[in-house]
Amino acid sequence: MAGSRGSGCGGALHRSVGDFDWMGEMTENKGEIARLPAKKCPVVGSGQARRMRRGDAGLTRRVPGYWFITATTEQDMGISRHATAHWEGDLKSGKGQLSTPQSGLLDKTRYGFNSRFGDEKGTNPEELIAAAHAGCFTMALSAKLGEAGFTPTSLDTEAKVDLSMEGGPQLSQIRLKVKAVVPGIEAMQFRAIADDAKQNCPVSKALSAVPISLEAELG
Repeated sequence: MAGSRGSGCGGALHRSVGDFDWMGEMTENKGEIARLPAKKCPVVGSGQARRMRRGDAGLTRRVPGYWFITATTEQDMGISRHATAHWEGDLKSGKGQLSTPQSGLLDKTRYGFNSRFGDEKGTNPEELIAAAHAGCFTMALSAKLGEAGFTPTSLDTEAKVDLSMEGGPQLSQIRLKVKAVVPGIEAMQFRAIADDAKQNCPVSKALSAVPISLEAELG
């Protein structure tokens, strides 16, 4: 158990139990400790404190590398999103539908052989991967700029996912291109932060088997 950072309840600073924060939620903002309204104030070593250490009280912790995100013990297992695909017929003449029931953004959206390998109207897996990667990278870039003390005015990202037919269909490369307006930042620092975001955003990690390039332009 970590040492005390304060005593008493109310406006006192919090004591940490392992990675978890209790007596309120402690957050770090660029090295400064923020005071938030305290919850119940257990006595260290008491049965209540031991229960809180087990995570029975909805404890929160900071996500490593993202000081602004807290996760409850229940969320440690991860956040689950899902989509559905429906297909009828053979590969070339058949047709499919994609849906995202949680958001409702896609609702039986058409996709098929010709929308993937030709110019027929409809979506395709590569387009959806591109959208996911552009969105994830851009959020990661905003987060890492914030960690460095910069607030972007705008970030505009294009992701291109290339499907190669050589040796059978496979993703051959992903090209990210971001145009950013970030007051006060130098070009070299922006590039370093953008490279970090490209390397470490969750979608980049999931697609690590595919070569990923980044063009970063600071406006």
